[in-house]
Amino acid sequence: MSRSSGTTASLAAFAALALLAPACIDDVQFADPPQARTGTDDDFDITFAASPAHVHAGEMITFTFRVRRAGAPVEGLAPTAGLLHLETGTAVELKLSPGASGEYSGSRPFFAAGSWELDFAFKDGGADVSRVFQVEVASH
Repeated sequence: MSRSSGTTASLAAFAALALLAPACIDDVQFADPPQARTGTDDDFDITFAASPAHVHAGEMITFTFRVRRAGAPVEGLAPTAGLLHLETGTAVELKLSPGASGEYSGSRPFFAAGSWELDFAFKDGGADVSRVFQVEVASH
């Protein structure tokens, strides 16, 4: 590849990344408290919190899910979580680690403003349990 075609390819790649990563993601907005849109017909109470409240593109945000059943923490789960950017269809996995008292947390950077779906799922015996939360990320 010639030097000029390599430079052109590099500039094209940089331009594509710039479209996917706005300079600033100002507010991550959640319902207060965040409400699941699906899967509320079982006896689990699943909520989440995110921190920090303000992030910039590429900065880490931590999601912490709290799972309760009849008011008691549910521990020992192996949950999965993922984020889906609704405008682009980009899906990313959120690796979760167990914490204290039925809490499961994972961190990753947000790379684009817009509408996201946050999916949280686990097995309860043989049954699938899941929640999908709506997350709105405003651009700066």
